[in-house]
Amino acid sequence: MPNIRDEILLYGEKSIIWTLNPGEQLFVAAALALCNIDVRVLHAELKSNERQEMIHEFVTKPKNAMVLVCSFYINSSGSNLQALCRNVHLWDIPMSEALLMQAIGRVRRLGQKRIVKVYDYTVLNSFNIKQLENNLAKMIPGLVAELSDELFNITFNQDTKEIDLGYWVRNSDGTLSPVPHNSIDRFDSEKLVQSDELMYALLEAMKEGSQLRMRSLCDDDYPSESSSSVSDAPLDVSDVE
Repeated sequence: MPNIRDEILLYGEKSIIWTLNPGEQLFVAAALALCNIDVRVLHAELKSNERQEMIHEFVTKPKNAMVLVCSFYINSSGSNLQALCRNVHLWDIPMSEALLMQAIGRVRRLGQKRIVKVYDYTVLNSFNIKQLENNLAKMIPGLVAELSDELFNITFNQDTKEIDLGYWVRNSDGTLSPVPHNSIDRFDSEKLVQSDELMYALLEAMKEGSQLRMRSLCDDDYPSESSSSVSDAPLDVSDVE
């Protein structure tokens, strides 16, 4: 709450809060209303004209509807909310990287001239953390399916009883490339990724790749708009515990 309080009371900026289910939307809206903050809930029971009126108020009136509480499943695509808002609060963890990028893309769009701030809230030993662990676990089968003798030089170390996947190097674009053992000395040691770090590095590369793909496809929701609907505005992602 302190972040939203400062955005509204100190800086006069609007915010969007993303949740997973209607119960959480009502909980967040009630807490903000108790703080005398002008909040709106964009939920599934609204009629089309009611939804459009609420969005119109949020994007055109600087002093009204300071916080818009949305759902990942209902509102994460199809709306342009960047006119007066740059602050995104992730109350819940989305079930996929696609939902996350679509949600952030509601304000990080063509016409956004300010840095987009994204607050990712996590609570240790909570249900949200369990969701995050499940999401990461779902990435493992896809990664394992790509393991092959052509891509990985897999050997078994008899001394340590461990599988050796060789050395890899981080490229400037975030991708990874295998390094032949006779060429290791040619690379900067800080860029080299050893076997025990490779799984984490590959998962991170897959995550970054999905984000880049989502950003490049973000304008598919708006065929009538400009061919590039993603803003060039910088993105500031903050982890809040």
